[in-house]
Amino acid sequence: MKIKTSLGGGVDGGTKDLVALARRQGAVAAINGTFFNAYSEGGA
Repeated sequence: MKIKTSLGGGVDGGTKDLVALARRQGAVAAINGTFFNAYSEGGA
């Protein structure tokens, strides 16, 4: 097992669908590590 990080849009602070990030890395599991809701207006 190897643990890796992935950035949304390839940049710090970027957003991307968690499933898309996991697929891009070939992951079998993924955890959204953001404190804020990255997928809504306002991010809170």
